[in-house]
Amino acid sequence: MPKDRYIIAQIGTFDCKNFGDLLFPNVLEWHLKKRGQNAELVLLSPMGGEKPFESGTLVYPICDLERLHRERHFDAIVIGGGDLIRLDSGWASQEKYDVDASTMELWLIPAVVSLKYDIPLLWNSPGVPFPFTAAQTPLVKLALDAADYLSVRDETSRDNLGETEACRVAVSPDTVFTVDGLYPREKTDGLFLRLCERFGFADDFMVFQVNQSVASPDACAAALQEVQTKYGSEIVFMPIGYVHMDKECMRTLYSAVSGRDLKIRFIEDELSPVEMIAMLSHARCFIGTSLHGSAVSSAYGVPAVALNFANLAKVRGAFRLLGAEDCLAADFADLPAAMDAALKRSASAAAELRRQAEEHMDRLIGCIGAPKRHAFTQRGAQSFFLEVHHMLTKGVTQRRGILYYARPSSDFSESARQDFTWHQGKPFVREFVFDAPVVAVRLDPLEGSGCIVWNLHILADGCAVPEDYVVVPCGAKKQGTYFLLDSDPQLVIRMPRSARTIRVEAHMCSLDESQERLWAQTLDNKLQFEETPDASGSETMQRILCEKEAHIAELTGALEEARRHEIEMRAAHEAIVHSTFWRMTWPLRRLVGMVKGKR
Repeated sequence: MPKDRYIIAQIGTFDCKNFGDLLFPNVLEWHLKKRGQNAELVLLSPMGGEKPFESGTLVYPICDLERLHRERHFDAIVIGGGDLIRLDSGWASQEKYDVDASTMELWLIPAVVSLKYDIPLLWNSPGVPFPFTAAQTPLVKLALDAADYLSVRDETSRDNLGETEACRVAVSPDTVFTVDGLYPREKTDGLFLRLCERFGFADDFMVFQVNQSVASPDACAAALQEVQTKYGSEIVFMPIGYVHMDKECMRTLYSAVSGRDLKIRFIEDELSPVEMIAMLSHARCFIGTSLHGSAVSSAYGVPAVALNFANLAKVRGAFRLLGAEDCLAADFADLPAAMDAALKRSASAAAELRRQAEEHMDRLIGCIGAPKRHAFTQRGAQSFFLEVHHMLTKGVTQRRGILYYARPSSDFSESARQDFTWHQGKPFVREFVFDAPVVAVRLDPLEGSGCIVWNLHILADGCAVPEDYVVVPCGAKKQGTYFLLDSDPQLVIRMPRSARTIRVEAHMCSLDESQERLWAQTLDNKLQFEETPDASGSETMQRILCEKEAHIAELTGALEEARRHEIEMRAAHEAIVHSTFWRMTWPLRRLVGMVKGKR
């Protein structure tokens, strides 16, 4: 029976300043409303934070997905769009996503949570930029089996999933091809006029964009000169993907070609996605490296030329669907011919992609709130969970933490927080700035395991906070080292006086369950002596800590080896019990068992 209101988790990179990624939630929300569905989207991304250009729209870190489901009870998990289905570390922003974990979190964690809680898992035409290796294929197949609706945005993405899975996967255009329904051109007219007044460009203009350094500004200038001579339009340099360093690259290029005989203009100010749409929908043509610059332009019937210098599969795939492969330029020398082809094209291909995207949305939204179609056996689910855990934790040294803060008239709450990241055993230094004074902070280094914190120094508005103001709710402190032996480790720091800036310096190390038990035993049995100020006591403490750290490293290595051996043994067992030989010899084994039972 349909619900009055659905709660939907949507996964993507909605926490960084990238044009297309920021549009996906808005487009999905519009399609839901258009189909009469009352739904709330809960957005999740690698790091989380406030959604750029949308004040008050919160994006949660992907590691919070299970916790949020327990609180909100999701009716569906939607993955995409964007190039999310991958096992590399190809983050769009290495500065924001300074992590060791790979992009696999964005689609493997949802698969695990979907299976664990029987939540429909729906692919919203994400991209699959690279083929998977033979070693990765079994895990990918398990992740696909967990999904209730599978779609990717082009043929290359489907091919990259492997031949055996192709029959289950629909090819549906990127949903941004329907953005003209969300923001009709006539509704952006007023915004466009304000932008014209603000930046002073002419009505007849082309938008130009690149996101990488141009090796030859001369070649760029020559191509733009040829285009401008033939068509007469002003060329507006407009960055689109700030996270891809568009602005920095284009500023350098603009400076290099500004002295030429070109009528060009550079938009230095950051534009919101809606302002970019107003520009693209009123332009004569779009020339750029951005896939979604081309997609949005095409949606409004504006010709697009893709500068596919990097030969990206997603760009080739989109222009293949548009039937516009003659509008691809591999370098600047190809630009004039590609421009001629683009300006001669009709808008019928984009209309067909819009129709296909609408059909895709009908199928996807029809799965929301329905019973989960695909379920694993208990053994299959356990195998998948183990494999995903191994993949997500292998070689990962970074952890994510939260600093909660309390103001004079309030206590700690989920809404008063700042997220941060830290690396195992490496120096952590972070200054937290608040818009109003705080009287206390609570440092939660991670969730799910214990933690050790040492070399802790805290400054409040530049003044050192004494150790006496640091409290360990669950754990102990020995010789300046804090042992947080709880699955929700916390350090509470009360301020001597309210402060607007708090600087935290520390080293931190997470513990798994076996390590927590070992440290608890160490604290109980080995460290039962009074702390003394003399050097010998400190040296003894440090020696014991070094010995225990070495022992922990040894245990951790053995535990990882045991996990790998367990996975290998389970795989071997599965292969045997499902083999033809095992099934054929079953009567003989049964007979032998009966004979042995009689003896």
